Amino acid sequence: MSAPEKYILLDANLLAGYYAPQTFNKYSKPAEDKITNLIDAVRTGCAPHARLLTPEICVSEAQTVLSKHANSKWKGTMPKSGDTEAIHGKSYKTIVKKMREDLHGGNVIESIPLARYHVLAKHLITPIDHNLHLKQRVGNKPVKEMGGTDQLICGMAIWLTRFLGHERLHVFTADYRMYKVLEKARKITPRQMETWGIIEMAEKNIGFSWSADYFPQYVYLPQASDKQLRDIFGSWPLPTTKKKTLKHPKAVKEADVETLLALYKAIGVGRDRLPYSPKIEILTRQFNDSTGHSLSEAEIWSYLISRLKKGGGKLNR
Repeated sequence: MSAPEKYILLDANLLAGYYAPQTFNKYSKPAEDKITNLIDAVRTGCAPHARLLTPEICVSEAQTVLSKHANSKWKGTMPKSGDTEAIHGKSYKTIVKKMREDLHGGNVIESIPLARYHVLAKHLITPIDHNLHLKQRVGNKPVKEMGGTDQLICGMAIWLTRFLGHERLHVFTADYRMYKVLEKARKITPRQMETWGIIEMAEKNIGFSWSADYFPQYVYLPQASDKQLRDIFGSWPLPTTKKKTLKHPKAVKEADVETLLALYKAIGVGRDRLPYSPKIEILTRQFNDSTGHSLSEAEIWSYLISRLKKGGGKLNR
């Protein structure tokens, strides 16, 4: 049986930093080699058990960061020549093209649209943010509360954790405040959850029974150890050199695809939710057992989507 997939939700800092490392600051810079290894491993097919996700709002924010660093006036009158944080013309075009290709169709990173329940779920993290008082690492000024974008990332992570399971989703961030808020969320007491209105918000305003396990697991990548990453992925660093793969001994025939469609309809999970549901593993195993193939979850999804586009994919409920 294949290893269970790990879903990694990336924030805008890591997304922008992968494509343009000069956008990292001195605190987030230690994340550079780690995010490069992770995304390159997924790109080359060497980490099939890892699926990279990012909220669409983070794509927009990362693009804004890249654009700012490419703007000739981004530091006022200071010239870009010799500025190690600047992105120059040709490099910017290459970066934007690579990012667009990686996100298109979820080729490397899948962008997740913001949904109504992600917005509602952010209210489960804001009480923790409001009750966490941090001081800046230099000086004694308080660290500002998270902005709306970071709260939405956490809301999406809570919602995805509810469906994917606590062990399958991790938030990877280079934002210190978000890291500390998620750390605090994993430690609050049942009394605090009740006092801060988290349980009532989940049950009365959103509509599901609350569990502390819905607070997502997290990795503050600038400080992540090799052991912490090995515990998630099974090994670290991940390989980035693509190995030759043997062709499937059997061609996938039209009858096999119809078998896949029938199994999908019986499993009772909608198309949009299936890739993030544990039932994709069940569907893959059932198909391989019944047809003699050894397809991966990604291949199963590809064949299924192609077939659903032809119609006849109504679920048996």
